[in-house]
Amino acid sequence: MIHPYTFPYRLWMNRFKGVLHHHRWSFSGVAIWAIIVVAVNQLVSNGVVVGNYSPSAPTGLYITSLPRTATYVSFCLRDDHIDIATTGEFCHAGNPHGTRVLKRIVMRHSHNRLIVAGDTPQALDSRVLGDITPLMIRGWWRPLLTF
Repeated sequence: MIHPYTFPYRLWMNRFKGVLHHHRWSFSGVAIWAIIVVAVNQLVSNGVVVGNYSPSAPTGLYITSLPRTATYVSFCLRDDHIDIATTGEFCHAGNPHGTRVLKRIVMRHSHNRLIVAGDTPQALDSRVLGDITPLMIRGWWRPLLTF
């Protein structure tokens, strides 16, 4: 015979355990995402990872790479590029802390000169800037997570 208080108690506890179990997974998911966000933030602040959201390169995260294995490069503009209307936000001699330009490496010339390309027709790339010289280069990158 089932005690009258036992059945509702067990029914309630079974439902409560299900809720607890569900919330444990939710909490675990939130904790994992929090750890990922903190780790990515640390990597970004240490210069190991950069993010891109401009349309001229795939949106996502890029990880630092050796020059010979890099498929992307970040760089600052030269002084002769200051006449370009959009240079105000970008890194150049007058604005060394501005946004660095991130582009795909298309060709490597001698003395580390690079031809770079963007993924849109109006991209600020070698069609406008010419060769990217070693003095302009600020980082070598490869995609980590792009979409």
